[in-house]
Amino acid sequence: MIRDMNPELVERQAQLALWLLVHAPQHTALTDLKDYLRTDEETLHHDLNLVSSYLYPYKIVVDPTDDQKVGAVGQESNIIRAVLDLLNAAAVTGQFTTHFSITDSELEPYFTDRIEALTAVMTVPADAKQKLYNYLWTVGMRYRFGHVKRPALASYFTPAQLALISEQKESHPWSQQTIDGLDKLLPENVELPIIEDYLLTLRVWLYTH
Repeated sequence: MIRDMNPELVERQAQLALWLLVHAPQHTALTDLKDYLRTDEETLHHDLNLVSSYLYPYKIVVDPTDDQKVGAVGQESNIIRAVLDLLNAAAVTGQFTTHFSITDSELEPYFTDRIEALTAVMTVPADAKQKLYNYLWTVGMRYRFGHVKRPALASYFTPAQLALISEQKESHPWSQQTIDGLDKLLPENVELPIIEDYLLTLRVWLYTH
């Protein structure tokens, strides 16, 4: 998490980092970021330098352009890890909706409903619910606002691994239904690949064991 003695500064820089990550690799005009953060140009450049340092360990580059735009560039797995770290650091267990200003009035209630649906078929600890909500939020917002590049299913999992994941009788059908429902809520030009079903099932296993 971004650290500083000034909570207002931390909040603003976290908002900036999250905006760049969710919209990656798309670039945003600096003037739009100033308006979004309600700050001035000097402060924005200072924040961008700090966010760049924060994202460096994730191998994510804050990429400015000659036409006064900036974006974040990196591998999808690293982008998701960075977003999750920001969300998990700021999370309050049981209060699923994030306090960050990037929101979606359809997606967030849907994620909450899906977490409740999972608890109907298996035991999910409170901290696991929060982590799953944050993961769903991250994936949903990435597809909603950014450009996502996932590896092909066959290049990521072996047939044996796919079979093992598919055998998760409670969580895998839930994951398939969740991703299918998310796909319907996203813009028509966005299509979720099948790998998201399997990655979500893995997250359920990871967070509940």
